[in-house]
Amino acid sequence: MLSKGLEFIWKEMCCQNIKISLYHFADTEGGKLHVNNEIKQHLKALGFKWKQITNNQNGARVEYMEAARPAALPYIDQR
Repeated sequence: MLSKGLEFIWKEMCCQNIKISLYHFADTEGGKLHVNNEIKQHLKALGFKWKQITNNQNGARVEYMEAARPAALPYIDQR
């Protein structure tokens, strides 16, 4: 499903990159923060790469991933 969404964005939107935020959650055993690895691996398979991790003042951790426009789909400025 995500791959179809990316296809639509690359085809219809005027952008060179797509960014996604992954929020970490605390595990029930030790309270350590983790990201959902199943989602992260799926994003990696679609070409997303890690860009940044931030820790908010309220203790939340957010991981940012980004995918660049595929070379086979050239950027066309439609403005």
